[in-house]
Amino acid sequence: MSMTVLLAEREAATRGLLERQLKVDGFELAEPGCAPDLVLAGDEATLERWRGEAPVIVLGRAEADAVERVRAFRRGCDDLCVPETEFGLAELGSGTCGCG
Repeated sequence: MSMTVLLAEREAATRGLLERQLKVDGFELAEPGCAPDLVLAGDEATLERWRGEAPVIVLGRAEADAVERVRAFRRGCDDLCVPETEFGLAELGSGTCGCG
């Protein structure tokens, strides 16, 4: 059985890239109303909604400063992924996304 991921990213280009890559990597995208095994949150509302119910990885922005990153952890995220390059999350598939 594969892991079910809820992808909650508002930016269409990023969402599309992640949808494709997650499927290639063997993950299933969660259907509405289903409890996911993992949440990829693109906003604070999603983090607040799923905190404590499933592991939540916040999809941060490259321009986020240290204060914003710490704030995400204080609000309860399990991890934070922020792109390290000027190309942003388009680089995720090539392994250059800095997750931590």
